[in-house]
Amino acid sequence: MLEKTLKSAVVQKTREVAPYIHDLRRLTELAGISLGTKKERVLDEISAFNIAGRYPEEKLDFYKSYNKKAIAERYLQTTNDLILWLKKKLIKK
Repeated sequence: MLEKTLKSAVVQKTREVAPYIHDLRRLTELAGISLGTKKERVLDEISAFNIAGRYPEEKLDFYKSYNKKAIAERYLQTTNDLILWLKKKLIKK
């Protein structure tokens, strides 16, 4: 959902189809959104989850290294907060 929200921001800014990339920080750059250090770190962490989830060779090591429930709950809330923040920014434009 976060990636799709960022891609909609890219479309809104550029009036072109968003690129087929999954790098959340790069999408914010293309959309002209300034995040601040804390949000940038969060996007980097979420991007790492996306990469580990997409590529099977990295899944096993990734899943072994995290407390799934605690991490999932934390990132679900963080992602929801980011999406709401982004939507407010998009509405203002």
